Order: sequence, then C-alpha cells, then structure tokens
Amino acid sequence: MTINCSNCSLRSLCVPLSIEEEDLTKLDQLVRQRKKIKKNEFLYYQGDRFDSIFAIRTGFFKTVVTNPDGLDRILSFSMSGEILGLDGFSSNIYQSNSVALEDSEVCIINQSDIYKLSSSFQPLQYYLQKILSSEIVRENNLLMVISHLNAEDKILAFLINLGQRFKQRHYAEDQFYLRMSREDIGSYLNLKIETISRAFKKLEMRGLLEVRHKHVKIKNPAQIKDYLWTCNH
Repeated sequence: MTINCSNCSLRSLCVPLSIEEEDLTKLDQLVRQRKKIKKNEFLYYQGDRFDSIFAIRTGFFKTVVTNPDGLDRILSFSMSGEILGLDGFSSNIYQSNSVALEDSEVCIINQSDIYKLSSSFQPLQYYLQKILSSEIVRENNLLMVISHLNAEDKILAFLINLGQRFKQRHYAEDQFYLRMSREDIGSYLNLKIETISRAFKKLEMRGLLEVRHKHVKIKNPAQIKDYLWTCNH
C-alpha cells in the first residue's frame, strides 16, 4: 500500500488536528519522494540552499549549528512525526546541519510544491504555521525548564521530555534507548561530558534511574514530573 499523509500512522503527530479529513488527500501531493538516511549521514548542511522540508517517518536526528569558530552546538533532537528543515524558510538557506543518529527515513516536501499548492489550498499556510509554532514551543518549553536547574535536574527534565514524546508514539514513557551519545546530551544541555557522567551516576545512586549502556529506565516518572514542576514554580 502506498504510504501518504492521509493513511500514515504518524498523521496525528505530523499533521495538525485542525486539517479537515477531506483536505488530507491534498497534502498527499506534497510528498513525492522518500529518502533513507544512514546513521551519521547528513540530511542537509548548514549554509545549503533551502529546497525542502522533511517529515521523519522512522529514525532519529540531531540538529547542529556550527559557529564561526568551528564549534558545534546541538539545538535539538527530533524523532518520527517531527519536521526538519523549517529554519530554511526565513532566508532560503538552511541555518543548521541535520544528522541521523540511526538509520532513518524521511518524507521529502519540496519548497516549490509547498508554494504551488499553498496558492490554491489556503489551509496549507495555516498548517505550516502550526508546525513551525509547535516545534518552537516544544523546544522553548524544555529550554525554559532546564535554564536554571543543576546538572542532575537538567538530565531528569531532558529524559522526562523524551519519555513524553515516546509516549505520544505509543512507546514506553519510562524506559527507552538513547540514540544520542553523552557528548551529544552535554552539547544540548551545555554541560561537560564529565558532568554528564557524574550526574547519571548520582541519579542512579538516588534510585531515580537505571542505566545500562544507552538503555535508560526512569523510576516513577510522575513523581519526577511533580518535583521538576516544583523546581520551576
């Protein structure tokens, strides 16, 4: 069976609920091609001409910005049902690099098709605005939560956020495999790798986590959420 927006299992994540059922078939016109990306392969590079956005069908990506000094900083981690390449709309240049953290597959949505369809399909413009705003809100909410926390609490907030996103995809909220390295987590949370390692060990000693290599089990996530909420109020 051909997989498209109207019958994709990820539509509730990728497509805003405000899109009417009869309009979903029009969105199918946008997805003309899919692409498999190997682990550690770049989907696009910072500075490349913007020509497409990408909906993640399977897999996991990190979004990385390289500053003028050549130093990398991870801005986000993205999983199935989320959109990559939205930063290209502002200047027709991708403002970041996108790298696969595991073998992945994306739906390619060409810029020219977006503009062509949006001229005759008004809901598409609202659809894209909703996607962009939801991505910004998701990242900003997490960054606001972790901005004033100590290293251990930053990691807890990061893991709880991941767990909630896995839960939306009908996976376990309290145990999952980390696709990113501890160096990646450190770059995202602005913590040194030594600090990350110590914090994970302390969280295990406190009985909040079980960590086996990259597999993490969160003990009592509801209690941790309450604790983090208290830290931010």
